Amino acid sequence: MKTRKRPAKFHAKSGCLRAEEFGTAVQCNANLVRLHEHNAARLGRTRMFNVLLAEAGDVGHPAHAYFARRYAELVEVMSAAFRHAVQSGELRPGTDVVALAEGTAAVMDGLQLQWVLDPKGFDMVGRFRQYADRLLRAVTVEGIGLPDGS
Repeated sequence: MKTRKRPAKFHAKSGCLRAEEFGTAVQCNANLVRLHEHNAARLGRTRMFNVLLAEAGDVGHPAHAYFARRYAELVEVMSAAFRHAVQSGELRPGTDVVALAEGTAAVMDGLQLQWVLDPKGFDMVGRFRQYADRLLRAVTVEGIGLPDGS
């Protein structure tokens, strides 16, 4: 039986990754690649997540507060990891860490939507890996991307 790499630990209430699991911006993005691999093995759950998220856009929906909190926590956790990466000299000074986190969350959801529409023809994991590698090359001080095998 094939064992799958599990993504980094999740925050029990929000479903978000913990900042301490990220370490560096490169590790953060490598963990997010693993999260995409995890989700790609669960088409039904991922499709259900997308439906619930879309329905929760209505303020009156019972899951609205959950998803609003989940995204706020996700952006907060990623921003903290990226902020630490700026302070440690990994990311360029002046990097807008909140915009980086919000943009990454938007790309993640957009790729996930495209994948559930065409799971055999759209490579969600590969596309996110390409995005994360390009992003890191643009914002890291040394211009490094994802490590091989991420």
